[in-house]
Amino acid sequence: MPIFAQLVPALYGFVGALAVLLTEVAVGISTAPAWGVASAAGLATLTLAAAGWVGERGGWRLRLVVVGTMAEAERLASELERAGKRGYEVLGAVGIDRLESALAGGRVDQVVFSAGVCDRAVFSRLGRLCLADRAEAVRLSVFHERVFGAVPLAEIDPSWFVSALSPLHGGRGYERAKRALDIVVVVPLLVCCAPLIVLFAALISIRDEQRGARPGIFKQQRVGRGGVPFTLYKLRTMTAAGDASAWAVADDERVTSIGAFLRKTHLDELPQLINILKGEMTLVGPRPEQVAHVAALSQELPFFPERHRVTPGLTGWAQVRCGYAGTVEESAYKLCHDLYYMRHRSLTLDLAILVETARTLVADRQFGLTPITAATMLGRALPAAVDSSATPGTAAIGSGGLR
Repeated sequence: MPIFAQLVPALYGFVGALAVLLTEVAVGISTAPAWGVASAAGLATLTLAAAGWVGERGGWRLRLVVVGTMAEAERLASELERAGKRGYEVLGAVGIDRLESALAGGRVDQVVFSAGVCDRAVFSRLGRLCLADRAEAVRLSVFHERVFGAVPLAEIDPSWFVSALSPLHGGRGYERAKRALDIVVVVPLLVCCAPLIVLFAALISIRDEQRGARPGIFKQQRVGRGGVPFTLYKLRTMTAAGDASAWAVADDERVTSIGAFLRKTHLDELPQLINILKGEMTLVGPRPEQVAHVAALSQELPFFPERHRVTPGLTGWAQVRCGYAGTVEESAYKLCHDLYYMRHRSLTLDLAILVETARTLVADRQFGLTPITAATMLGRALPAAVDSSATPGTAAIGSGGLR
C-alpha cells in the first residue's frame, strides 16, 4: 500500500543497522554497547539519506508499457509526473500484436492493461509473454491501487465489490476488533473532552445570541451504513445565514470567529465521539455525507452508494489523502480512495490512518484538494477492447512511443 511503500527505504536502514550490530558482536570489535548503537544509527541515517537521494533523482525506475492507446499511456505518464512518482517510467503504448517484440529487448518491467483488454484469449497470450520475459502483467485498476492508493471508477464493475467485501477484506473478527478499538479510544477521550465540548457549546450560544440564539451543538442528517440516515453532532461553526447544505469552501464567509478556530483545530468534530459510542460511526471509515449530497452524487458518480456498505468514520483514507471536497469531481476523487479503503481495510491500515490524521491536524490540509488522477478516475472513454490487430492510436516502443 502506498502509505507503507514510503517506509521501504527505512527497511534498508534497519537491515544496515542490524548488520553492523551483528558484525560487531561476532568479531568483538566493540566493547561498549553505546558505540555499536551509535554506529548502527549512523549507518541507518546514511542509508536513508542515500535511498532518498537516489529515489529523488529517479533511480531504480520501474519501466512500464501500456497495452492500449497512446492517449492512455500519455495520461498515465502525466498522472505519475503530477503525483511526483519518479520511480516509474512509461516507455510507450503497444497493441497486443506488438507486445512480444516490445518485451523481447528486456527493457520492460511491467505491462499495464485496462479493462478493455479482459478478453480471455488476449489475457492468456499476455500472461504467457510476461511469464517468459519475466515482466509483470498488472491491470490498470491494480496499478492505481498500488501507486495512488485509489481505485479508478472506469476500471471496475459491480462484481468488483464481491471481492472487496469478502471475508478476506475485513471479516467478523476485524469488525469486532474495530469496535473494541472504538470503545477503548472513545470512552476515555469523551470523558476528558466533555467539559471542553460544553464550554465551547456555551461560548457559541453566547456569541450567537445577537444573531438568533442557536444552540452550540449542530445536528445534521447524514447517511450511515446501509444507506440509513442518522443524526450527526458537531459544534456549530457557521452563522444562521446561508444554506447549511451548501458545499463548504476555504475562507467561507458563513464561518464565525470561534468557528474558524474550531475548524482549524478540528475541535468541532469532538461531539461525533457520541456517534461513535452509539455505533453510528467508527474511528476510521468513509466520511458520512449529507442526505442531499448523497442523492445528488449518486446520480452523478457510479458506485457512490456502495461506500455505505461500511460504517462511516470520524476520519478515513480519503480524508487524510484528499482533504475536504467542494465539487463533484473532487467527490469522485475521494470516492476512489474510499473504495480503496473498503478493499484493503484492516486494523493495520486503520492505525496508520489514525497516525496520519494526527499529522494532518498539525499540517492543516482541509482544503486545496487536487484530483491528480481525476481524468482516469472519472472514467474517460476507454477502448471497448484491444484486438490483436494494429489498433489506431497505438504505438510500439521505439516507433513513436513516449520515449
